[in-house]
Amino acid sequence: MATIFGILLSLAAAYMATRFNNIMDMLQLVFAFVNARCLHIPAGDVLEADTGHAAFTGLLGGNQLRQRYIMG
Repeated sequence: MATIFGILLSLAAAYMATRFNNIMDMLQLVFAFVNARCLHIPAGDVLEADTGHAAFTGLLGGNQLRQRYIMG
């Protein structure tokens, strides 16, 4: 079952890659999402008052602002 899911996920990723002008645009968007999460985890460890809902809302808001900035 995991193999089938992995194949379907890779096909979806390949289809999405065809929507960009070049591979660097797609990779920049992917790394923007991944790095946003990696940088948010240490901030959540330091700030004990941060709730899960606030963290998720901030993550989505930051990603939307970054997409508007990158995509124009």
